[in-house]
Amino acid sequence: MLTISRGINDSYGHLAGDMILKSVAEICSNQVRKSDLIGRFGGDEFVIILPNNTIQDAQIAAERIRNAIAENTFSYHGNAISATASIGLATFCDGDDISSVFERADKALLTAKQSGRNRVVVI
Repeated sequence: MLTISRGINDSYGHLAGDMILKSVAEICSNQVRKSDLIGRFGGDEFVIILPNNTIQDAQIAAERIRNAIAENTFSYHGNAISATASIGLATFCDGDDISSVFERADKALLTAKQSGRNRVVVI
């Protein structure tokens, strides 16, 4: 799971926030394989599914995405806006279903946000 930095809507308005969400989705899709799936999960959160990857490969992809977002400057009505991404990773283990993996990814995301944001956390 991925979430972008807080406060963009409050500082620049919801249209700026929506523009950045669209740009982040494009950045994400440029950093993953065509077989990977990206979807908005709610608010400012995205889910990225990387089938047939090890957790190490997923962590490399997540760091690549996080860096690409952090290195990008978004522009809205002449304002340069920077954003960061906090990412929580989880993988399927024996006995898992989709709900248990999402719960672990959500926990990892919460840990990433509580640990200072702009980081990848693996559970």
